[in-house]
Amino acid sequence: MFRFMFSILLFASVLPAMAEEAGPEGDGEDSWSVQDPPGDWQAIEIDAEEVSWATVDVSPDGEFLIFDFLGDLYRLSIDGGDAVALTEGIAWDFQPRFSPDGSRIAFISDRSGAENVWTMNTDGEDMHQVSDESDQLLHNPAWTPDGDFIAARKGYVSRRSIPAGSIWLYHRSGGSGVELVERLHGDASQKNIAEPAFSPDGRHLYYSQDITDGTTWQYNKDANQGVFAIRRLDRETGETENVVSGPGGAVRPVVSPGICLDARRRIAGAVEPGQVAESWAGRRRIDHRISRARSAQDPPGAAPGHRGLDGAGRGQHAALEPRIAGRKTGRVPGAGLHLDTRSGKR
Repeated sequence: MFRFMFSILLFASVLPAMAEEAGPEGDGEDSWSVQDPPGDWQAIEIDAEEVSWATVDVSPDGEFLIFDFLGDLYRLSIDGGDAVALTEGIAWDFQPRFSPDGSRIAFISDRSGAENVWTMNTDGEDMHQVSDESDQLLHNPAWTPDGDFIAARKGYVSRRSIPAGSIWLYHRSGGSGVELVERLHGDASQKNIAEPAFSPDGRHLYYSQDITDGTTWQYNKDANQGVFAIRRLDRETGETENVVSGPGGAVRPVVSPGICLDARRRIAGAVEPGQVAESWAGRRRIDHRISRARSAQDPPGAAPGHRGLDGAGRGQHAALEPRIAGRKTGRVPGAGLHLDTRSGKR
């Protein structure tokens, strides 16, 4: 059995306090902090026995899992036991990814005021902000095999709240980054590009792309014609091709470790080194037959609320077996959780 026990602090009466600290001209830039905003708080105890819709990654040596839960990151032995909270507080931290050498963790956090790429040691220390976006939010961090760069999906919002995606590459030390895959149709686009994943030799970048017609995002899509496809960019030649497409489409490319092979081959049995594990929603099948350590992993690019598929096309619900204790301040999703409220101030 595995249990989460931690408290969540909810704030109230924040706006008057913010106005008071900001001063008569409303400039609260010096006083505002995501981790320590003004206002009164109420503590809520959460006792949960499972985690779902979480992003999970496995350390390169196969010894540890990292995962997100309600905006905090945890490390857990692959054999189970007590999970260790790596981040705490109001900031929303999610989508953790081990570096290729296992020494650092890349993740997404809004602790700077917007969702950016951050890194830290595997014990939660030495936190470093990689990107510094304020308008276009970043998601889906993915390390290059040499561990020097991190790719991420950057979202652009135009006429609707549906963001169009592109893939950007940032050096681990920081900087403005460079664009690897530009968004479709320019400023007017609402078509998504997301979920970057590198081949073991670093030459190819795999990603998912909305391949439906037009420039606008539509709810009513014809799955028989394909919705998303997994594409591959050759970083040496600049050529791009579809590697997995067809009825239903495909998302969440995961390239297995080892020598890069032809990822276009359909997976009939176990995934061989360099092949892509494909989610084929239209055929109600999933081929994530990977190694024991990787079998527990949510493929790169999984976002909160973005579920996988089981063999029947239903959403996956992954249960672990550790005990997790910690402290959380922030937002409280109510589904599947038992909440015991208690009053108090931070």
